[in-house]
Amino acid sequence: MKRLRRKIYDISKKTGDKFGFDLPYFVENGFWSILNQAVSLLASLVLSVFLARYLSKGTFGEYQLILSIIGILSIFSLTGLNVSIAKSIAEGYDYSYVKAYKTGLRFSFLSIPIFLGIAYWYYIQNENSTAYALLISVLFFPFIYGFNKWIALLKGKAMFGVIAKIQILQNISSALFIIFVVVFFPDNILLVVFVMFFFQMSFNLYAHFSSMKFIKSKKNDKDCIPYGIYMTKISFLNIIVNNFDKILIGFFDIKLLAVYAVSLKILSVIKGFIKSFYQISFPKFAKKNIKISNKIIFLLLLSGMFFSIILYFVSEPLINLLYTDKYLASAILFKKFLLVIPFTFVNALLSNKMTAQKHKKRIFYTKIIIPLTAIILSVVMYVFSRNAELFILTKIYILNILFFIVLTPWFIKD
Repeated sequence: MKRLRRKIYDISKKTGDKFGFDLPYFVENGFWSILNQAVSLLASLVLSVFLARYLSKGTFGEYQLILSIIGILSIFSLTGLNVSIAKSIAEGYDYSYVKAYKTGLRFSFLSIPIFLGIAYWYYIQNENSTAYALLISVLFFPFIYGFNKWIALLKGKAMFGVIAKIQILQNISSALFIIFVVVFFPDNILLVVFVMFFFQMSFNLYAHFSSMKFIKSKKNDKDCIPYGIYMTKISFLNIIVNNFDKILIGFFDIKLLAVYAVSLKILSVIKGFIKSFYQISFPKFAKKNIKISNKIIFLLLLSGMFFSIILYFVSEPLINLLYTDKYLASAILFKKFLLVIPFTFVNALLSNKMTAQKHKKRIFYTKIIIPLTAIILSVVMYVFSRNAELFILTKIYILNILFFIVLTPWFIKD
């Protein structure tokens, strides 16, 4: 075994030196990150298949609508703290985590009046199940998002194995219980929402208190919370752009939202797998200014193109097999997303570098200018075309192309 590990190290060292990056670090730590993401994405995919098969299109669309509303309200938990905590921990400021999670927890409670207001609006629209589901959500929201910063603590310490073990257990057990609910209590959206959030809250509380033992120093980074608040404020539009399309589509056609959600699920699984390999680069980028060569960018683009070609031929039969021909429209829509895959191969890595090294100019563009542009152009496209598909495609392509332009050093120099 030692010989095998040494052989793998030697090969990865030579390859990494050739292309100008620390490949042994990625190989050693990437195992846990990729395993974690693979299990998480597989559990998520299997869960979505059962939800799509056992829930009606209307109920499945309603489920996606609730997730999108919660996604936007997550801003109240100061989501930007995850980035600042990981950076501070990587620099040795362990106690920053304690200060930061308490701040995020306090802010999470500010979401309660908003939840109640939205729930009341759906109630007077006679959308009772959505209203009640949101009332269930508000009971768990502060504890889910207030205590989910533990991942940033362990990420900053490069403890990807510990993260993987906790999240694998969480994702598998949660998926199994939700699948049990949808199989034996079909179309019961309230029970699905309750079980999902109960497991998220329970595991976040467990992981938070378990992770506290890894705090070894009393050093506190005074810039951690201000930087986290800064990242939260400028991420607001980004969170909006990731969820507003589903909320608008759900408002006009809840069944169309179900179709869109299936195509997005496949895309998010692919993106998640790509990002999983890059996650381990964050502590490296946080500690020193590492350059990404043009050779690496070209290689990633070519890999993405090759992957897209394969997906073009296998995606439609795969989606029909998993989700049945009830979601044939999802397979057709997904094929139209494929040209964004090569950009994702590059954007995911460069985005990690940007946040870790505080490139404020790029952060401003990616968090403010690009999301705002995507929102405006996609809405304009819908107003003039009245075509929901063009609205969706405009948003996705604008985001990925502009991200590539802003993040790639070919266009904007550091």
